[in-house]
Amino acid sequence: MQYEFIPLTNKIEAAISQQHRFTTDSVLLARFSAPKKSERAAEFCCGCGAISLMWFGEGEIHPRQVVGFELMQEAVNLFQLSIEKNSLGDSIQAVNCDLKNYKQIPQLESGTFDLVVCNPPYFEEGFGQGARKTARQETDLDIFEVCSAAAYALKYGGRLCICFKPQRMPDLFEAMRRSKIEPKTVRPVLVRAGEAPHLMLVEGRRGGKPQLNWQPALVLYDNNGEYTKEYREIYRMR
Repeated sequence: MQYEFIPLTNKIEAAISQQHRFTTDSVLLARFSAPKKSERAAEFCCGCGAISLMWFGEGEIHPRQVVGFELMQEAVNLFQLSIEKNSLGDSIQAVNCDLKNYKQIPQLESGTFDLVVCNPPYFEEGFGQGARKTARQETDLDIFEVCSAAAYALKYGGRLCICFKPQRMPDLFEAMRRSKIEPKTVRPVLVRAGEAPHLMLVEGRRGGKPQLNWQPALVLYDNNGEYTKEYREIYRMR
């Protein structure tokens, strides 16, 4: 397996390969989910573990423990290399598994997680090849299965933070509510001001009461094509 280490955030490096790397979506979700120091967190569909690793950057408030769950063994191997490189073996665990069988995964104990984050497959069909197809197309795991596994893992009142495409928000909300996870907060992500949302960041609570709150849109680029101030802050740019 060919791989390289790249800087991810302050004092943290991530192992990536041609097939397994991370995108801006993962960075945005890592910041949106904002775990607390006392929390036990799970990262579903974790790939090379970018979200989990970002939480442990210098100066970040990181959860007490993180368990990452991923179907593709090569991605798990990369995540494990990053855990070792950054001396995070006491705080992060990477697990190779199929979340469709969530009740049979020993590390996914029922009702023991405060937070589940997931950058899931977005598209129903016809997108990508190989590992990219698995990561972005619902061939191996769909949004209803993601939400069922999250509901199983979460404590009552625990949070599911997820990013999803605007076109499929009805599917996400149906999947969350079917699993007794109430959508509570939504933040649209726009490439530029005035454009339609490119991505939606969503937080739900297991057993929460119905009330949906909208946060101001996150705009990534200004009219000159430069990063906005908030985007730079999310990436910890100086």
